[in-house]
Amino acid sequence: MSRKSGQQQIGRKLDSITRARNRHRIDFAGVGAGAGITPRLITYIILNYGWRWSFWISALIGLVAGVIWFAVAPDLPQQHSWVSAEETASIQSGLPSAHEGEIGRPPRWRRILGSRNVLAITASYFCYGYVAYIFFSWFFNYLSRVRGLNLKSSSYYGTLPFIAMAVCSPLGVWISDRLAMHYGQRRGRCGVASVSMALAAIFVALGPQAHDVRLASMILAGGAGALYLSQSAFWSVTSGGCW
Repeated sequence: MSRKSGQQQIGRKLDSITRARNRHRIDFAGVGAGAGITPRLITYIILNYGWRWSFWISALIGLVAGVIWFAVAPDLPQQHSWVSAEETASIQSGLPSAHEGEIGRPPRWRRILGSRNVLAITASYFCYGYVAYIFFSWFFNYLSRVRGLNLKSSSYYGTLPFIAMAVCSPLGVWISDRLAMHYGQRRGRCGVASVSMALAAIFVALGPQAHDVRLASMILAGGAGALYLSQSAFWSVTSGGCW
């Protein structure tokens, strides 16, 4: 629900050109940064105050963030006192205009589901999400249960993939934009996604083969970073109509 709500807010406040790139500079980079901080924070709370307090503090952080968001984020950009009339006009000029008679019309699902472009980007994003889910759900357990690290050491090495995600998400935006500007949208978007996901596959395959846990963590972190280099391409393609 939070991802859908955030996407709608971005759609209302950013034009179609900058929507995808700013989503990655703020949203997905924040996902990596938050996931990188979490292992150290939760481990500290558990070791010093017990596991129950990790739930209470996490809930409190979420509650405070929700209150702040509710207070400072209106439904429309022109309702915010920080947004000038020039900024509002710039945002409105970049939003797609609704043609007469299309408002309220249900989507043509047969056309959507029959599109090769939609099917291809859905399949590729499934592959992306599957690998990302492994890092979020499995990596910490892998370090502690398979590699035999204690709780404190696992929290240190467990942050590496998410730091790589936070760095590579905006980096992928920059690379994709530069390539698209000089070599066209297809090479800039599809090329970056293809190469990045191939690199992620190589890193993820090589990581478990390393005997040293520190080396394995860095290799797998490279896989997470390479994966997030490709993230911007998916949203840029769907937002910018690059096909």
